[in-house]
Amino acid sequence: MFVRIVEANSPEQREEVYRFRYRIYGEEFGKVLGGIDHERRSYNDDMDKNAYLLAAVDQKSGEVVGTVRNNTLVDPSFPDVLKEQMNLRPMLEAFDPAKMGYSSAFMVDPAYRGKTVASLLFLALYRELIKQRRELELCVAEMALVNLYHQIGFRNYGAPYRSGKSGGLRAMLVHAAQDREYIKKVKSPIIHLMPDDVDDGGRVARKLKELYADFSEPATTVMERKALWAAIAHGMAGTPVSIFHGFTDEEVSNLLGAFPTVCLRAGQTLYRKGEHERGMAVILSGKVGVTMDDGDSPHYVAVLGAGEVCGEMASLLRAGRTANTKAIEDSEVLLLPHNLLDKLEKRDIAAALRVSRNLNCLLSMRLESTTDQVASLHSQVEAGERPVREQGGTALKQATLAQESYSIVTLDDPNAELERLEAQARVGWGVELHWLRRAGFRDHSTYLDLGSGPGVTSFMLAQTFPRSKVIGVEPEAMLRERAAERAEENGIANRCEFIAGKGQEIPLPDDSVDFCYARFVMQHVPDPIPIFRELRRVTRPGGVVVVADVDDEGVVIFPEPDGLRDFQVRAARAQRGLGGDRSVGRKLMAHMHAAGFVEPFTEVAPVTSHDLPKSLLVNIAFSFKEQTLRRAGLWKDGPDDEVLRQLAAMAENPDGWMLIPVFFSHGIA
Repeated sequence: MFVRIVEANSPEQREEVYRFRYRIYGEEFGKVLGGIDHERRSYNDDMDKNAYLLAAVDQKSGEVVGTVRNNTLVDPSFPDVLKEQMNLRPMLEAFDPAKMGYSSAFMVDPAYRGKTVASLLFLALYRELIKQRRELELCVAEMALVNLYHQIGFRNYGAPYRSGKSGGLRAMLVHAAQDREYIKKVKSPIIHLMPDDVDDGGRVARKLKELYADFSEPATTVMERKALWAAIAHGMAGTPVSIFHGFTDEEVSNLLGAFPTVCLRAGQTLYRKGEHERGMAVILSGKVGVTMDDGDSPHYVAVLGAGEVCGEMASLLRAGRTANTKAIEDSEVLLLPHNLLDKLEKRDIAAALRVSRNLNCLLSMRLESTTDQVASLHSQVEAGERPVREQGGTALKQATLAQESYSIVTLDDPNAELERLEAQARVGWGVELHWLRRAGFRDHSTYLDLGSGPGVTSFMLAQTFPRSKVIGVEPEAMLRERAAERAEENGIANRCEFIAGKGQEIPLPDDSVDFCYARFVMQHVPDPIPIFRELRRVTRPGGVVVVADVDDEGVVIFPEPDGLRDFQVRAARAQRGLGGDRSVGRKLMAHMHAAGFVEPFTEVAPVTSHDLPKSLLVNIAFSFKEQTLRRAGLWKDGPDDEVLRQLAAMAENPDGWMLIPVFFSHGIA
């Protein structure tokens, strides 16, 4: 599934979002809300008039699969009753309402929950809010999600309240959006979106402390980023059914006393795939993830919270464990025996019936969710065999915000990707330098390193050409910060500068550099030609631009793993759906011609396992593809794991061999 984030501007686009909302709120959850129109099958209210509205759109079907909205508090349609419920008067008097926002109507299609949709919506929203220099962001959260919001940087400022007859208890949360020190302290992923000049020095938080006695810094257990996004994504499913539903506090207490509890540390495994002991567990506190992976940083297929059950399949089917169950954060679980219902029946048949009914309900909900996902996959297969249908979903399909296939902060494991980028840059430098010198690179020059990432290539340029200056242009703050720190450590900060920017709009004057190098950038963009034109603009007349990139169809591996070709085809399709091109290498010279370069020329450097260790080549070539397949929802558990296993075996085989062609194109500005 290829999902992009879209701002809904036109009436037609917004109506698509309203119809999606009705399906989730009106049909799935059966909410009773003003603004729900059953006849039109649409849901919107007064707050939508001036709201900033985002939608996640499946690029194959064109359908909305997620949405979130944001209002400023200066908006006249913001309800007075909500201001009173949230006790906003003190804030409105102390801060500029135009710099205060409120997020709501955050929902994801059932078939897309647990994917990256929720995190992509969240990140896209915060990019916009940071761009607007918001000081405060507010939301009302279900109690089960509060600790996740805390780890993003939200803090409570008042006692929980009930939002309505059927709404349940809600927490009032506020985010001091420019409190850099606090956001960094809780290791929020938002820190990587904040420009360097955004920092209020804690001023807003200190004022909130004066205004609200309940405002405080919550105790947070920092969650690894991958697990945090997984918990947020799965948390979008709504309130889970508890096995204790319908029990009194006294009855629950009696059950807790009858069976053992265990505390799990974050990362600790409760159940392991293939084990044969029976029994199940109820999560009392914290969050537990279900995964098919065996590594230390797994991809979660489900995230369970308080009241939910895990391990029930082994108990009910009398079979081995079908998945691994890990604590995402410090958690407490109640261990129940496989013959729980038999034991309860002897003590209290009514309690046994209630537990049985709740367990059946929970399993039915999980089956329904699985059915939705299978139906979604089936529709994707059908969509691949026929043109995308024209009715509905078309208004939002084109106006995408996420235009490129690569953004490190949206990946499941940014740290692993960072290590891959740095290793790739270091080990390939000898090969790259040969081709760069052939293109004319020399000392006493000013270089532009486009997509400089963590700065490794910039450092090598600076060290190879010690009387030259290097300007790294990189959109991701996380990578620029790492590059700046490393430049200081290496004593070359005076010759290496890292600035925010993208290839489509390079923040440099005309004719300002002698040489440009864009290394593995073009494979991630939908249209490289505007970037080539920008590179030509900033390069002095007679200067040289060099672009290095890939072409997967030239990769050769022996022995070739079973299923590798299907893996490669799907990886290319995933990157294409996200806005990239795994076959861009062969097109580079044509792009340079189109951008107006003089004498464009392409050469191919065959990098083989005689040049670099096979295990390193495998990591460089395939770890990003794994993340891309998972991000696009095209990863095949089992077959794809086997491809990676066979690649690892090839790396240990003395007769194993691998070739990756790297295309170097250069032209004169």
